[in-house]
Amino acid sequence: MFLSETLDAEAALAAGLIYKVVAADALAASTAELATKLANGPTQAYGNYKRLVEKTCDRSLPEQLEAERNAFSANTRTADFREGVSAFLGKRAAPFKGRVE
Repeated sequence: MFLSETLDAEAALAAGLIYKVVAADALAASTAELATKLANGPTQAYGNYKRLVEKTCDRSLPEQLEAERNAFSANTRTADFREGVSAFLGKRAAPFKGRVE
């Protein structure tokens, strides 16, 4: 950041700065695949996780731990949580719906 060094895609991947490297002609398909995977996941939990990460630098450790406990508790009240546990125990894929019940 301070030295303005340029990283190529492979170096960024090795450093953990990016998720994946794909060829330019595969970018649209790869992006659509990732978007579909995320959309079919436990979206309520993803939203809670995103909010936790976004605020982590603004909180003390006790405040962050409390926020994480609250988010986890909120996640356990979703249909997706129950479905995820059931699917895990049944060794099957979980059809998440993104609903809070």
